[in-house]
Amino acid sequence: MSNKRRLIIAAVLVVATIVIAVGVAIVAGVFFLRSSGDTVAIGSATKVGVPNGPATTKSIGPAGGSIASTDGRIVVEVPPNAVPGPLNFSIQPITNLAHGGVGSAYRLEPGGHKFAPPIKVSFKFDAQDLKGYSPEALAIAYQDPTGVWQTFRTVNIDQASKTLTVATAHFTDLSVWTIRLSPEKAMLHVGETQLIALEGCIEKDGWGSKLKTLLGTQTCQFFMPQENSWSVNVGTITMVPGAALYTAPAKKPSPNVATVRLVFRIRGALQKDVRSCEITIVDRGYRASGSDGPTSYSGTICSLDKEFTVTGHNGPLTYLFTFSPSGDGRKGTGSLVGSYSGGTWTGGGPYKIERFDSDSPRILWQVGTTISGKPGTTSGGGIATINLVPLNPDEKCKQ
Repeated sequence: MSNKRRLIIAAVLVVATIVIAVGVAIVAGVFFLRSSGDTVAIGSATKVGVPNGPATTKSIGPAGGSIASTDGRIVVEVPPNAVPGPLNFSIQPITNLAHGGVGSAYRLEPGGHKFAPPIKVSFKFDAQDLKGYSPEALAIAYQDPTGVWQTFRTVNIDQASKTLTVATAHFTDLSVWTIRLSPEKAMLHVGETQLIALEGCIEKDGWGSKLKTLLGTQTCQFFMPQENSWSVNVGTITMVPGAALYTAPAKKPSPNVATVRLVFRIRGALQKDVRSCEITIVDRGYRASGSDGPTSYSGTICSLDKEFTVTGHNGPLTYLFTFSPSGDGRKGTGSLVGSYSGGTWTGGGPYKIERFDSDSPRILWQVGTTISGKPGTTSGGGIATINLVPLNPDEKCKQ
């Protein structure tokens, strides 16, 4: 056999091995994400939460009983004959890492036991949990051994007692969850983009859907078909699978807060629900420049509606100008402080931004100054003109 033929065969074997490995990984991933009959995965695996509050422990025997968390938010009811003998039960608050998790999560012990008949677990919810959402938007999820959060398909919602109740045959980490937008708040410079994703989406049953979840392309199946819509008051949104891509306008609007809204109706619910994300839009920043006589100006300004500084230079002397805006940043008050051998230079006064909505704004500052020191004290004043040059889109503003 020639060396060339051997090389071809070896290359084919390598490629075949890679293809088989990828196929095995995909199939394993599909089964890895498989849920039980009464549960369905709500997202990819997460880390395990850590304790963030005191645990409650109680011994319960064959007669049954109940145990509640120290905050009273979760109650576990053990029916008669669920355990053969006295057993220590505990509820431990933990950090909530579930997709769409609401409040604290809880670790229920003992783990590894199978309870028959099942044990009831109830979560109390209040107005703070709902945040204006409908109660039908709440559910209960647990974290399986692989780290994937699974939501219970069967949840009893009692609006009179404000509780969510599920029946479970085993203990693990549990959380109340709801669908929501991520992030719920953000800050962007003009022209920047932000992906707004849905947290707490339920995956469809079936291999194809599980494969999409594995590949990160699964869309949310929590809604009624054609019963959801996105909107925004400022800027634009582009739909992508399971999310929306928001683009801020090229110029800072007034007011400068955009609200991205998702209106939808949950399967089985009578009323529609709303989720929103508030995005604060700021200028991409300016570079101070220009001069008045022997005094020149320099500095970087990240936002005109927050306090900013500019440096003045006059030969060997350096002065710091501090500007405190009011309202939307079109005006405010400035102050200066500087020193030289034998004295100090201070002053201040009102300023305004001229050509605020253009690409070449400038600061007009009516400043009064006082020089104290040798040979005495002198006062003066005038108008300082500081030009503002917008930073390039790829420049990061650091003030």
